[in-house]
Amino acid sequence: MKTLEFSRPRKLKIVDVGDFYHHKEVPEVRLKGLWLSRAGLQPGKYVQITNPRKGLLIIQSLD
Repeated sequence: MKTLEFSRPRKLKIVDVGDFYHHKEVPEVRLKGLWLSRAGLQPGKYVQITNPRKGLLIIQSLD
């Protein structure tokens, strides 16, 4: 059975941000692009992000 994909898979880099001097960095990932609009995620709207298992994030529109 073939799965339906609205866009191609994205490869994003996790970066460190924060206070490097005091070693208080945290991981960050940024999402941006027209593909978010095509996925139904519009500016100004809210999303819910869940982490059902290590290495997996699920983003759902709350509208």
